[in-house]
Amino acid sequence: MAFENEQRVVPNRHPIHLEVRAKYSDENPEALIKRFLRKYKNQKLNKVFREKCSYSAFYEKPSDKKRRKHREARYKYLQQVEKDRQTEEKDEVR
Repeated sequence: MAFENEQRVVPNRHPIHLEVRAKYSDENPEALIKRFLRKYKNQKLNKVFREKCSYSAFYEKPSDKKRRKHREARYKYLQQVEKDRQTEEKDEVR
């Protein structure tokens, strides 16, 4: 059974993030599915995969992109102004 931080890699395949095995030979498959879903929710893998695979992670509306770039430029400008102000204050003190 794989633990939270452990990832088992099957040759020529992707890593296994979560693994559930039957406790006994004739265990009900529905119980396995239920146990898998419980573990999946407890490890919060759904949030990780949703962030990785969501459509919004790849596409950004042009208006949002423009707004974000403007904010970043403004933030960068304000940081530079603050830095210049601090250097001027140091020069005045000397």
